[in-house]
Amino acid sequence: MINSNNGDIILVNTGTYIENVDVDKKLTITSKSGNPEDTIVQALSPGDHIFHVTANNVTIKGFSLKNSISGSGIYLDSVQYNTIANNHLQANEIGIHLWHANNNILINNTASDNSWAGIRLFPDDSELASNNTLVNNTMVNNTYNFEIYIAYRNASMRNNIDTTNTVNGKPVYYLVNVSNVALNSASNAGAIYCINCQNMSIKDQVLQNNSQAIFLFNTSNSRFDSNILSNNYFGIVLVNSDNNTGLNNIAVNNIVGIGIVASTDNYLTLTPIFCREYVEFESFI
Repeated sequence: MINSNNGDIILVNTGTYIENVDVDKKLTITSKSGNPEDTIVQALSPGDHIFHVTANNVTIKGFSLKNSISGSGIYLDSVQYNTIANNHLQANEIGIHLWHANNNILINNTASDNSWAGIRLFPDDSELASNNTLVNNTMVNNTYNFEIYIAYRNASMRNNIDTTNTVNGKPVYYLVNVSNVALNSASNAGAIYCINCQNMSIKDQVLQNNSQAIFLFNTSNSRFDSNILSNNYFGIVLVNSDNNTGLNNIAVNNIVGIGIVASTDNYLTLTPIFCREYVEFESFI
């Protein structure tokens, strides 16, 4: 956005555009129609992100973003206070990628048919990649619909992600600082994250096509029983999580059935089918 100034509003006419856009100023970039299906940006360089955002307070709204084969439709690069709304991210490597990015809002986006992840959050051991808010985002038919990178044991992971966010039509449960919650078959979860939780119960879920189907982080004294986990990268992951029990879970065609990092006194059983059953890591890096 070479000819723009901080604070500009850029209205984009209906049409198809072939380019990669570096956004390094505070801008509002929006389709004039508001309809992402008639304002399309395809990657000129398929190895680069379509929108690479390195400024704070940016809004990107109302686009279809396609064909960044080894990049992202929208890449938020160590930034904050950005709003990504009403976009369709399709046939990229990653639809929306938050790299060390915090206090951003993702609302009413659809990520489909991306070769790696629909939406990916990548935190580190600081507060970065925390306090992001996700509302009403649809992730469907991506290899791994939803992902949080989990290599950093001291990451905050405190994000505001409610059940209006869905993977293959099923709600994401992203629970932070809660206790005594039971998720059973009636919950019909698509993915389950327990961050700083106690006494949770996860039972009779069918969880597919996520980077992590069940993720316990700083969570203890909880149970996960009789769940079916298929076509995920990790079926179940425990990080900094002690005194948990998991019985009679079935893992089908995951890369790893259960991954364990810095977690003790857990009692786990798993029926593995086409996956590595247990992997205990010092780090995922």
